[in-house]
Amino acid sequence: MIHAQNCAVRIAIPPQAIGNSETVNGTVIDTLGFDYCLISIGCELSDGAITQTSLLVGDTTSPTTVLKNFASPNEKGTLIDGSSSTSPGNGEQRVFLIDLRTRERYFRLKMVGTGACQGVISASAFFTRLGESEYTNEAIAGSGGEVIQG
Repeated sequence: MIHAQNCAVRIAIPPQAIGNSETVNGTVIDTLGFDYCLISIGCELSDGAITQTSLLVGDTTSPTTVLKNFASPNEKGTLIDGSSSTSPGNGEQRVFLIDLRTRERYFRLKMVGTGACQGVISASAFFTRLGESEYTNEAIAGSGGEVIQG
């Protein structure tokens, strides 16, 4: 099997403007056949802040269940610690690893800006199968981080 069959990249939120009190719902992504997903979220704001970044999951192409309100990354700036609901700020990038093996099939990201929010956001999702990952959850999460699981 060639490497391209074991990995995939999807645009979760195409680069787009976010404005005052605006909610941006990302693209619905089918995770069938993959074990892990790395989500990379970028944010460049001239004013305000992102007040909520959520991962919605479901068994249909209209995911509505909030799996996780993303937390701040650990000290290495890579994965979540699960303790707060801080979204990416101006000029920041957040990266989250999700274990898909016990998840519903479809997911999408949702981001909400404050009343004075002005800027651009985007997110990408990188998928892999377990056989292609040389790391354990513990090695990937590192000190203070964790992999989003069941």
